[in-house]
Amino acid sequence: MDFIKKLSRQELPFIFASPALLWQFLFIYVPLIILFFNSFFDPSLSFPFTLYFYKNILSSLYFKVILNS
Repeated sequence: MDFIKKLSRQELPFIFASPALLWQFLFIYVPLIILFFNSFFDPSLSFPFTLYFYKNILSSLYFKVILNS
């Protein structure tokens, strides 16, 4: 019985934080991961893996805008 009380006291912060962590993971990290992986693929090409989007960002026009911001 003492072990159960001690275990529940140690796990209590995790139990209360679990819904917030799940919410954060589902609505922040999952969309960011999807966006990151989609930035490397272009479905209009026959070989979909590309660095074309990153090449455009590093072009002079976009690079100046990024530096100014």
